[in-house]
Amino acid sequence: MFRRIYRSGHIVITSVCTQGVLSHHLGSEQVNVVNAIHLAKLRDIHLTVRKSLFTESAFNEITLRLKTTIEERWVTGTSLPSAGGRLVRIGPYPIDLLPEGHVLLISQQDKPGIIGRVGTLLGDSGINIATMQVGQNEVDGSAVMILKIDKKASRNVMESLLAIPEIKRVREISFDECGVTGGEET
Repeated sequence: MFRRIYRSGHIVITSVCTQGVLSHHLGSEQVNVVNAIHLAKLRDIHLTVRKSLFTESAFNEITLRLKTTIEERWVTGTSLPSAGGRLVRIGPYPIDLLPEGHVLLISQQDKPGIIGRVGTLLGDSGINIATMQVGQNEVDGSAVMILKIDKKASRNVMESLLAIPEIKRVREISFDECGVTGGEET
């Protein structure tokens, strides 16, 4: 009995994750939990579910990994009894993010002065930074800066951030009551 429930849980999680990924490209009105896996197969998207009793941390984790012929991206989340759901890794970068509100995700080279330039640019644009953290990859000198902001950033702000030479990619994500919506990537 428990074995069957355990397996069913993976199907639901796989379907919900697939729905989230496809909704971004096909529109939320086209994709739902029931048809998400079928739509993925129609588009030659291969889904793989791996179960492991051991992870890098002592917590239950789930990793969503997207791999194309060009690149691979992944995000890891967990649910803690005292803190609720949290994102704990974006790619190789360790983080601790409560998924709510507006978030700027900035891929950058890890060099002095970038945090100050980003903070000044947002402040001059009237955008308050509620929280900020940086996950570092010591191997290649890259980093991800995660900023929770009080309001959406304009296209002009996004382009100004991307004009900073050390910044490789800027993405705004809005976590809302119905799920995640990804803003335009610049």
